[in-house]
Amino acid sequence: MSDMLGRIGDDDNAEAHPSPVDTVDTMEPVASLTVQEEPHPNPITEEMGLHKEWFIQAREQTLESLPEFIRHLIQDYGHDYGTIVNACVAAGIAGIQAVNHDPKQGGITGFQAGCVMWGFMREWMHYDSPMLLRNYGNMLYPQYKKEFAQTISKDTWAWLQAEAKRKLAEANTVQSEVGSYNTVHVHWESIVAGTVPFGFTVSEDD
Repeated sequence: MSDMLGRIGDDDNAEAHPSPVDTVDTMEPVASLTVQEEPHPNPITEEMGLHKEWFIQAREQTLESLPEFIRHLIQDYGHDYGTIVNACVAAGIAGIQAVNHDPKQGGITGFQAGCVMWGFMREWMHYDSPMLLRNYGNMLYPQYKKEFAQTISKDTWAWLQAEAKRKLAEANTVQSEVGSYNTVHVHWESIVAGTVPFGFTVSEDD
């Protein structure tokens, strides 16, 4: 979306594609911009805890019930800053469960469910770097000690060095133009030179 917004107002094609404002003498005000919407008759807050039931209901959804469930989440409540987030989460879970309940192609494994979670991390949050999900509840069990070691994998270290080198090359180009340089660039240089950041070490395990 940011790419599309970045294109709005691009002056490169201004002459070839004049704005409608430039070709119309007078324009009527847009009603939707001047008329204030009525408040929703059923406003809710996160403190009411309705989302807890949504999450239970979301896990029961099928392809047939999904549209009505999502309509209910959006149209039957007046959301605040927090409840709309819970509605999005419930709708996402419902959509996944509807697919998973398909008798022919549903029934994913626990491993596949984990892949779904990481898919959301990458496609919804746009994270494209190596990531680690750390469950601090595992600190209660001594057998998980290795999970909390300050180590990164060889593949992650290779990615970090390659990315630092790429960013440094881009920054050097900008620096030559604007004459700025900062501690971030120094940090990247140290990574490229072989210093693993923040006291971490590279694990010898694959």
